[in-house]
Amino acid sequence: MNKRLPLTPIILILLTCIIEIVIILSRTRETWIGVWPQATIVAQLPLSITAPIWASYLAQITSRNRLIAFTHASNSHRPTIIHLTRLLKVMVMSIIPLLSGLLYVSFSNMPTHGDGFIWWSYVCLALCEILGTLSIALLIGTLASGWFAPVVTLFISYLWLVVSWDFSGSTISLVSGYPSTTINPIKLITLTFLVFAMCGIALTVATLLPLRQKAWITKTKFNVGISFSLICLVVASIAFSLSGTMQQRRPAPSQSACTNTTITICVWPENRHRLPELTNLAENIANLTTYGFQVPSNMTERGLKPQATNSIPFSIKGGSTWFFTEDWADKILDQSTKICAKIPDKKFDQYFIAYNSLRMWLTYHIQDGKKSPLQGGPPGIDAEKIRKISLSPQKEQHQWVKTQLQVLHDVSGC
Repeated sequence: MNKRLPLTPIILILLTCIIEIVIILSRTRETWIGVWPQATIVAQLPLSITAPIWASYLAQITSRNRLIAFTHASNSHRPTIIHLTRLLKVMVMSIIPLLSGLLYVSFSNMPTHGDGFIWWSYVCLALCEILGTLSIALLIGTLASGWFAPVVTLFISYLWLVVSWDFSGSTISLVSGYPSTTINPIKLITLTFLVFAMCGIALTVATLLPLRQKAWITKTKFNVGISFSLICLVVASIAFSLSGTMQQRRPAPSQSACTNTTITICVWPENRHRLPELTNLAENIANLTTYGFQVPSNMTERGLKPQATNSIPFSIKGGSTWFFTEDWADKILDQSTKICAKIPDKKFDQYFIAYNSLRMWLTYHIQDGKKSPLQGGPPGIDAEKIRKISLSPQKEQHQWVKTQLQVLHDVSGC
């Protein structure tokens, strides 16, 4: 039988994968540009689609050619070479889209002068994911036939990705390459051990199962090979399950990147390119004292050592400063107001509208009136109207803020 992989379908699939990667990476560009760990994670995002597809392809051709071992029964090494060669060929094809993504983010990040380079621990994780899915495919392709093999492989491959990509310990998270976290090396080592054990048992079954009835291979030899592979797989699975989560907290550097402002904002070195934007935010926060708000002296990205006792932690998510600015607005408003008595039910709506109006105004003020990436606001709040207030003359803003604060004061009994 012909063991060569058909060339035309491979070229078409590769072109599709590469185009898909460029589209995905381009559409998510703002989430990873300048941040190397995030870029490395996003570069392997398409694997959630392409890896199971390639695994199904391998399962199909393995199932179609699983009787090849009987043809070469005179050479016990021949089946192993055929299966291993086929697995390696498909793995190379699976890696090419990953390399395309890594090259894309590398050339895109270099002009930003972001600290560091590709995080190779994440690349090793991606290689383990690919080899794991292909090992599953080889095993299923050997044991099943017809349409059943690729369909089951597709389903199980997705489950495998959920297990190996399980950063939080409960849910799959493909884009969590924050500078404050890193790969757990023990978890990665046990995963590598597990993947090679899976590959070993897949090759053992694919090689020995069709030949177990041949005169030159004894039943004992078959049982010993399968038993040894299963023992390795069980040991690797136990070690993997006991080695903690895939990601762990990264030790904070001795020196973080901070704005040179009265109110300092400190971030991980990988986010140093955001300092000009954060400097502007810090100056806008300092200006809030003229409106009667109490502001912290420091904001620190999560995972770093706080620079002050009243420091507000934050995380840069999705490439936008809007989301953590909303958190800052909440903290500043909570520090500047208080509730001295139970709010009457009939006045709760009044308090709710005044509080959330101020919260939105604070966010818009810090953001220089930029529009929110999210549409609308809390019930009863006209977000666009409040945005226009944040762009109005200072005197009008002072009067509006004073009125809203007075409502909170009166309703809360302070």
